[in-house]
Amino acid sequence: IVSKKNSYEILLIDWGSSIKIGCKVKYNGTLSTASTYILKELSNNRNRSIEYLRIDDCISFMKMILLEIISEKYKKAISSKVQQGSLTGIIVVYDQIKDSFKTKQPIIMKVIEFLEKYRSILNDEKLNSYIDQCINHRHCLIQLENEQINIDYFNDLERNIFSS
Repeated sequence: IVSKKNSYEILLIDWGSSIKIGCKVKYNGTLSTASTYILKELSNNRNRSIEYLRIDDCISFMKMILLEIISEKYKKAISSKVQQGSLTGIIVVYDQIKDSFKTKQPIIMKVIEFLEKYRSILNDEKLNSYIDQCINHRHCLIQLENEQINIDYFNDLERNIFSS
């Protein structure tokens, strides 16, 4: 992973843990940005095979962006939970992040919540469409505060994704 400070350009290369989508295999990815589904499955049994979906990579990518813009205390807390091997602890920290923005939620967090909520029902076509729209409005993803017009755009996107 290469991140240019303050420019938010991220290059993600993850060939070492590439798997065939839809296969059930032992988890081989990073815990700090894993989807909640994967963290919960691993907390039930670390040696269990888990079915991976493309959306898990999208969630991981969005969590990487979130980690670039949140305060250092949350980054340190997640890192600490990863080092302790506390899978439920990682989930708790993400819940704390969400709670800290309860009154004015950043769009990146809305995107992560949407992807997590519809993990099992967003088919590849709808997922690609959704991610394309997110990328078209990527400037919104790197801000902790957004204008109402951008919030409305993402709210409409979420409402309309299943009608297309």
